[in-house]
Amino acid sequence: MKILIRSASVFQPGSAFHQKTTDILIEDGIIAQIGAVDTVADARVLEANGIMVSIGWVDARTSLCDPGHEEKENLLTGCMAAAKGGFTAVACLPNTNPVVDSKSIVEYIRNQAANQIVSVFPMGSISKGMAGEELAELYDMHVSGAIGFADAGTKSGLMLRALQYSKTFGSVIISTPDDKNLSASGRMHEGHVNVGLGMKGIPTIAETIALKRDLDLLRYTGGRLHISKVSTAESVELLRQAKAEGLNLTADVTIHHLCHSDDELITFDSNFKFFPPLRSKDHINALIAGVNDGTIDAIVSDHCPENIETKDVEFEYATMGATGLQQLFSMYCMKLQGQLPLERFVEAVTSGPRKIFGKAMPEITIGQKAELTIFNSEATWELNEESNASQSTNSYWYGRQMTGKAIGIVNGEKFLWFG
Repeated sequence: MKILIRSASVFQPGSAFHQKTTDILIEDGIIAQIGAVDTVADARVLEANGIMVSIGWVDARTSLCDPGHEEKENLLTGCMAAAKGGFTAVACLPNTNPVVDSKSIVEYIRNQAANQIVSVFPMGSISKGMAGEELAELYDMHVSGAIGFADAGTKSGLMLRALQYSKTFGSVIISTPDDKNLSASGRMHEGHVNVGLGMKGIPTIAETIALKRDLDLLRYTGGRLHISKVSTAESVELLRQAKAEGLNLTADVTIHHLCHSDDELITFDSNFKFFPPLRSKDHINALIAGVNDGTIDAIVSDHCPENIETKDVEFEYATMGATGLQQLFSMYCMKLQGQLPLERFVEAVTSGPRKIFGKAMPEITIGQKAELTIFNSEATWELNEESNASQSTNSYWYGRQMTGKAIGIVNGEKFLWFG
């Protein structure tokens, strides 16, 4: 199969073709030519005004809900939502039913997703059943293809053992720091908004106290730690200091926490109910600064499909989370472009996620496998019943016009074009 991408502006920092407009010819999944390409017989031509191309995007945090919660999402719909969002690979959380805590569940996910255009990398649970008590079969899952290990509310002793054990085979432990003694029963960020609405707040120290613990455990073990869903200015500074110290540490932030503040909650829209909660604008500014200076390595969708009956209820009782795979690039274009350069955004969805999981960074160069995302920062579209690939609709952006769109992906010999 031959694919010819016409007149695309390359956005890949470090590439010899960065910010150059060129043609790219792909033959049998391999980049065969870069530069002016004459008409090629039997080639599928991909072209549109204003298109850009980068290395394929990776989402380092998504819930695909399969097995066990297929009414929210399954591997087929989740991969299509990822593809329409411009992602060539996703790392999926272990919060399924049964929990991904054994090699058989890892193998199930890998086998079910084997023929998808989007590469799916399952995370395993740190503890059996995600109960936070007993270490799961980390090595067996690693051998079967688990890309890392995540959990919620992991106790100090278990986190210590996980960091020590995973170090022996070079995997990464993923933590979303939270002291549940401080965050329990909270519904939104503790600040002026929650006081005005009469809702119990979640203080920033619920995150920072737990983060300090994780960093101390990392210092003690010398393992590999990834901090996911950073949400506070204090956390950004702690991570900045820890990285300067030389700890083997990476971090991500969700697109929602970069684009929305707790001011949105005055409408009690449950699609703005997240964990950790949306913070105030001073925290958003610190998070953006953290992405800009590399303290935060990756931007993630935190794609969290939910049933309508768990979201279309009173705010206090609604579940937390929103979909995000298809909207991530549009949210960047509409909310962040003036504060976060496109080059840095591309790094945060290409090299950043791969660094977290120790994956090699592809190149846009002749002879390399084609793993590419094609996008347009000015294209407009609407997330609606026709365009939405996810089985769920829990997003503030559903039914709204958006600017910025991924219009195609190439992953080896497979490609999709939405232009």
